[in-house]
Amino acid sequence: FIGSPPCTPFTQMQSINPHKEKRQRKWDEGVAHMQFVVKLYKRQVEEGRVFLHEHPAHAKSWALKEIRSMMSCKA
Repeated sequence: FIGSPPCTPFTQMQSINPHKEKRQRKWDEGVAHMQFVVKLYKRQVEEGRVFLHEHPAHAKSWALKEIRSMMSCKA
């Protein structure tokens, strides 16, 4: 399973977006989507399968507690 959620809300470039409301809405949507993807990742692990989370190395998504938790899972 390859998880490649949209990285737009998590890109460093969003920090320069002057529209705070729009940026916050995109962030909230991105986090909700990431929480959904993590559920899929957990299901993969529970069923003895693997997953690949594809996001740029410096994307803010890596700091989300859900992603950090998945990173610490032992196969």
